[in-house]
Amino acid sequence: MSNDKIPFDKPARSPAELITLLESRGLKISDSQRAERYLRFISYYRLGGYFRSLQKDSENHTYHSWATFDIGLNLYIFDRKLRVLFLDAVDRIEIAFRTSMSNIMSKAHGPHWFIRKELYKKAAEYENFVDLIEKKTGLKDPSQRDPFCDHYFRKYSKPYLPPSWMVAEVITFGDCSRLYSSLKRSHQKAISKTFDIGPSHLGSWTHCMTNLRNICAHHKKLWDNRFPVRPKGHDSLKKLLQVNNMLYDQAVITKKMLNALVTRTEWPDRLSRLLETCPHPDGYHARMGFPQDWQELDFWKG
Repeated sequence: MSNDKIPFDKPARSPAELITLLESRGLKISDSQRAERYLRFISYYRLGGYFRSLQKDSENHTYHSWATFDIGLNLYIFDRKLRVLFLDAVDRIEIAFRTSMSNIMSKAHGPHWFIRKELYKKAAEYENFVDLIEKKTGLKDPSQRDPFCDHYFRKYSKPYLPPSWMVAEVITFGDCSRLYSSLKRSHQKAISKTFDIGPSHLGSWTHCMTNLRNICAHHKKLWDNRFPVRPKGHDSLKKLLQVNNMLYDQAVITKKMLNALVTRTEWPDRLSRLLETCPHPDGYHARMGFPQDWQELDFWKG
């Protein structure tokens, strides 16, 4: 443990005091009362993540001469719209992934395929997942059951757990992604054909989608985020997917997976229109990893 730590002694500040602090650091605020009103309902700490990109000296927290409260606030609003847009796409992908895995595996191995140990790579993965399903379906705790799970337990004596299509509705996207990755490769291959990508790519990309969904759903900063979970490269996307840690790669795999679900999607057009409204003076390309000519690429036009 480091010996150079110091006690935390920062006081809590009122919105008015925070306005004074921001102005002392060079941030221009044209309407103090309006700014205070926003700080009453959006925490200074949350907005600070957007104001930080307006600073010329991050150590001393001093701002560029052009930096204003409104630019930071508009970045926050822009980011909120961006999260909604990505969440809309990820929601469709998640439902399709859950449904495809349940349908394909149920048809090939029965409605209760997930309790067949021989379908998993490792016994430990099988045991962990079955234990998870027992908890999520409320097997031992009726108060935790969804109505359809409760109906199953009340009506049927065996198998002792509900069928796959019920289970798919009570586990999370992350649970589904981990379940897919725990299956033997032959089963992964059958499922991945739905999305026209390889088995390992689907495992990697659903992991990314889970992380992306959590960022969006929990209101975390998205627009200039650096993602810890990076998508595995794909042969058909070599010129597009650079396996970096910025939003562009997340957008590429989102578009690629949407392509498998619909013959025509307006999502790329909606993304393009929204990105053009980015209020940061530097624009969005460099901070989000988007090439300057990305809209002209065939992948995004198709």
